[in-house]
Amino acid sequence: MRSLPYVVPDKSKYLNAAVLLLVMQILGKSQKGKILLNNERLLIFMYLIKNPVVMTRVLARKGSSSLTLSEEESYSVSSLAVNLDPLFDNGWIKSLLQQIASIGFLDATYRKTDGFVYALTEEGMKAADK
Repeated sequence: MRSLPYVVPDKSKYLNAAVLLLVMQILGKSQKGKILLNNERLLIFMYLIKNPVVMTRVLARKGSSSLTLSEEESYSVSSLAVNLDPLFDNGWIKSLLQQIASIGFLDATYRKTDGFVYALTEEGMKAADK
């Protein structure tokens, strides 16, 4: 009998695309409507979401309220030995952006100062709301 394939949730392109849609929906524009997200910022936000221990440390340094984490999250191998490599994986974020752009959820604009900045289309906003 064959065993079922195990998909690592952190590597699931569908889960990561859904998280990226939510990040872009919530953090994509300033209160004045300026588009804020470029590749670098998206990588940072995705990294912090996937590493709650690091996010807690960042929030504590900024003086914001910190997250309450379970012992498993606080004392796991990945939280004790933080891997910074994903912060420099531009290929990963570009593939996610291409994936959501291919289904019409992404609008890209070029700025001299920031490079490409990204926002969700109306279809992307509807998908993020679901």
